[in-house]
Amino acid sequence: MPEMPANTLLGYIGTVFFLFGIFLILAGLGVIKVQQVTVSMGAKTLILGIIIAMIGGILVFSDSRKSINVSTATGSQPTTSPTPALSLNPQLSITTLSNPIITPNDTTITDQEVVTIKLGEEKPTINNAITISLDYAFNANSISISVRSLGYPRQTYETLRLGDKVIFHGSNDYEILIADFKDRSGLFSTNIEIQVVVKKLSLLDYTPTPENTVQEIVMVKASKEVNVFDGEIIIEFQRFELFNNYRIKIRSIGYISEGYNVVVGSRITYKGKYDYTIVVTNYSDTEGLEFTVSKQIE
Repeated sequence: MPEMPANTLLGYIGTVFFLFGIFLILAGLGVIKVQQVTVSMGAKTLILGIIIAMIGGILVFSDSRKSINVSTATGSQPTTSPTPALSLNPQLSITTLSNPIITPNDTTITDQEVVTIKLGEEKPTINNAITISLDYAFNANSISISVRSLGYPRQTYETLRLGDKVIFHGSNDYEILIADFKDRSGLFSTNIEIQVVVKKLSLLDYTPTPENTVQEIVMVKASKEVNVFDGEIIIEFQRFELFNNYRIKIRSIGYISEGYNVVVGSRITYKGKYDYTIVVTNYSDTEGLEFTVSKQIE
């Protein structure tokens, strides 16, 4: 049985008017006769039926148009298989295309960190792999930094300019870019800082320590000494000197003892059983002097 073409009260009223009008039209034409209800056949009944049928038809037609509009508005997205949001939203698609995710072409870079360092300050970076200090800075064209890493010689880079890059060789190669310089010093204070960008390069670009070179890291406090390479040589921290200078002595059984005045970053060559390279890598008030000692095996 077909459904009634009505969805609202107005539609139902229109349907009743339409059917009643048809009934009157047919009765006016003498097509049907009803015994229980007296309906006069003639022009009056016919015209009344046409008018009522037209009213009912208009109401039904209006209700049908509203139903179609609502169905169209709510049925634009299928419930069983929804279209992906990207195709339904052109603006989203345009935004995605205009802001793509860019993968760097330089695949050798595996880690990066931005560090701000004040004058006279040391900052560890790249998970404490290296430590950078700002030793001197007069302006953006006169900067001196030092870089150290446990087990590797301390390196000092002088007369750097804003935008310069240096490479430090440690457990990896590290590229250090001088990215910014700021001087907020006042009449009675010095407040200078730099910003550096540190990149850890891949092992593809790293040249390891030669196999015939071995290294040992030692710490020695003032007025103390330490044995290196199972007593092959002995390093003694004798005393402090002026202006961050230190007096040390290196000796080995059967070889000449030698004394040196050093600062952090000094590199010394001592000849004993082997050729030894001693680099003063750091100083700490609690631990004393730190040395990285290398020996060249024949």
